[in-house]
Amino acid sequence: MDFDIVPDLNDLEQEILITFKYWYDCDFEADITHPSYVAARDNIILRMQQNDFLKNPLRVTVISQFPNDPSFKPSQIYDFFIKIDLLKSEKSSLSIRECKKRFSELLMAYVEVMGAYHCCRNARLERKVGAIRAVRARYDKKLLPRREILYRVLRGQCALNGHKWKSLNQAVAAINPILIKEYEKFDVDWVRALIKEKEEDLIEVLSEGYKRRKVLSEKKAKQVKELREEIGNLRSILNSEQPSVMLKKFGYNMPYNNTDYMDETIIHELRKNHDLLQEILISKK
Repeated sequence: MDFDIVPDLNDLEQEILITFKYWYDCDFEADITHPSYVAARDNIILRMQQNDFLKNPLRVTVISQFPNDPSFKPSQIYDFFIKIDLLKSEKSSLSIRECKKRFSELLMAYVEVMGAYHCCRNARLERKVGAIRAVRARYDKKLLPRREILYRVLRGQCALNGHKWKSLNQAVAAINPILIKEYEKFDVDWVRALIKEKEEDLIEVLSEGYKRRKVLSEKKAKQVKELREEIGNLRSILNSEQPSVMLKKFGYNMPYNNTDYMDETIIHELRKNHDLLQEILISKK
């Protein structure tokens, strides 16, 4: 199936321009179908780079409970246009998955920069924001306990060895075999819990489906089929020799899973925890 990221990028570009026009004093045609759009867009982007805009005087009179003094600068918005254009130019050389990933990251980065000023006028974009947030929330539920396992193993091995490591690369390489085993235990427990959750969901769907009729509706029948398939997949993962590897194969995205990039991902995570680095690494001073 063909996939084109350009419509999504155009929607985001329009959203950004309309929002920017609301908060900053600039006069341009924001409609992408207007003949003067391209020239106006290029001109406004150049001015954004130079922070050449005053705040919109009309916003001073808005309701006091709503922020009327935007903290984001035009130059920040300029960066989003550069990334939008870059993704448009590179899309043909990227996989569908990578295109979607880059767009999601771009969209959520824009939402985070807007903060209290975020209010998508485009309903389709707003639905995407909600979906991405839901996925991130589910991912974070798995991330936090796995991160704690990582920290516990690092501290434990550092104490057991009686000395700190010279570098993060050395530390991660030293704990890798132990960490993989700890994550495999976590994955097995996680799969068991998810099987139980899906079985309870299946019982509920069947109960609701047969409450007032002898035959399941098309919608309920589809739900039952999907739940049974997922339960079957989860049981095959649980009974496999390498549950962590099978989780990835079936599309369950577990943080720090046993992949070719596991070490790099962990090192990137650890660099952000300065207190832990002091505990496990030899000071370079």
